[in-house]
Amino acid sequence: LADLQGEYATPAEVEAYRRFANGYENYWKQFIDPIGVQIRRSDDGHGLSLDARMLPLISGTDYDELLELVGSATLSPGTAHNGGQWSFGIGADAQLRRELGQLGRELMRNDSISFDWIGDWAMVGIIDNSGLWDLAMLSEAIPTTERPSINIFEPQGAEIISRAPVYAAIQFKSQLGLVTLLAALRSFISGTAPGMVEWAESTPYREIPVVQVSTRDAFSISLYYAMPKDVFVLSLNRPALEAFIDDVLDGRAPGNAKPGEGAPQTHLAVAPSGPESWLSQTALGIFEDLSLRANEEASASFEALARGLVDWPSEAAEQRALALAYFGAEPAGAHGQPLSLDEHGLVTHPLYGTAAEPKLPAVPVKDSPLTKAVQGLELLSSGLAFEGEGLHRGLHVNLEWRRR
Repeated sequence: LADLQGEYATPAEVEAYRRFANGYENYWKQFIDPIGVQIRRSDDGHGLSLDARMLPLISGTDYDELLELVGSATLSPGTAHNGGQWSFGIGADAQLRRELGQLGRELMRNDSISFDWIGDWAMVGIIDNSGLWDLAMLSEAIPTTERPSINIFEPQGAEIISRAPVYAAIQFKSQLGLVTLLAALRSFISGTAPGMVEWAESTPYREIPVVQVSTRDAFSISLYYAMPKDVFVLSLNRPALEAFIDDVLDGRAPGNAKPGEGAPQTHLAVAPSGPESWLSQTALGIFEDLSLRANEEASASFEALARGLVDWPSEAAEQRALALAYFGAEPAGAHGQPLSLDEHGLVTHPLYGTAAEPKLPAVPVKDSPLTKAVQGLELLSSGLAFEGEGLHRGLHVNLEWRRR
């Protein structure tokens, strides 16, 4: 590394830099990690795609941990719509297979438990409906003037949990192995908590049998599972289960793929059902918490300039120029409105007020750049795959963004 001479640094900072420089040089003393990136814009101007490759990869990093966890299996991503999904391949050599088997045997105290029935991929997903907002409110991920006092172990909390539009699915290659595991699990629960859990057939959906597992207590919550084709899916919310059954039967679910060009090992996709959908609304509510923190940091920087400089200008353009000169950035929030000093000399924001009298805007914030970006999103997806071996092993990443 070529070092620049500096005059102001503490002994701790000098030592920290030395450790970083030594580690960096040890990683790259044999070869450099070239990165190639290709960015394309769609013909209609509504989409961007990015294709990047990094080759070769250094050893002993997080890349190795990820590869060991999921193995070398690739998958054909499903068609994202009306929600979001994260899918990943499960190779024959995946650490995940071994860990699941060990966990199952320990929990059920049965050494004969096997997870050999697991197929080549698994996924978790969400459905775009009002349950997302309720779940975010229950977890206090959305800022409010008064925190809701809801306990998940009370009827209201249990109802919100049962409406959570979340599901998990895994491909199986042996239905007999899966059914054997479910039978062992049912026997184990019946023996450890007799009479507390009820297993029953629910109403079939599109001729696919559905099983409902319910608790017999005040919590009163149910788990649903089904096996459409070669996929095992479960959810606390029946509409979410049915939505994924539709995906499987209609050809929108993930599938197997041969290793090769463009076949990811893990894939993430988000596709809101509309500009004002519950997924978009929930995302804006969660982002509002980040916007609050950004406003606090921006207010502190603005106050440092406004109080620290004797001749603080009143014109916004001059304030911006000074902020860029001192901080390299303009103190501003995600919604774009400017900060100012009120008649009492306090930093104030049109939406958030002052530190003495804080305010919360209604979500979504009208005409906000953040609101326009989220509500304009049609699809955001990303795939990742490892390619090659040894010094020729590389990382392939693709990213797609499309607006309405």
